[in-house]
Amino acid sequence: MNSRLLYMDNLKGICILLVVFCHYTLLSGSSVVGNAIMTLAWAAVPCFMMITGGLLCRKKSDFDWKKNTRDNGYHLNIYGADIVTQKLEETIKQYNLPNHKEDSNYQHWNESYQIYEELIKSKK
Repeated sequence: MNSRLLYMDNLKGICILLVVFCHYTLLSGSSVVGNAIMTLAWAAVPCFMMITGGLLCRKKSDFDWKKNTRDNGYHLNIYGADIVTQKLEETIKQYNLPNHKEDSNYQHWNESYQIYEELIKSKK
């Protein structure tokens, strides 16, 4: 059984095409039509991220929008951020990306992660 949402895939595809369009534009920036299309194109990245985030969260049965957001769905609270971070980690692991934990150029990420972990532990 395929659990993909075709309309979401289509919307993400449109967003991808709009991002490509932003980087290779054929329209004049001085025309009304050009400005209108470029405005839509610049909105494509946030739209893509919101769709992806929504799809990641929809599979997580313990995600409660009232409990895991601080304003009924507009911004994640610390609990919601923890759930989304865990799901994002699971998704990223599928791509076998290189690990930079021991790389000194990424030390600030490790420090930020430690602060995050301490904050999560203090809230539970």
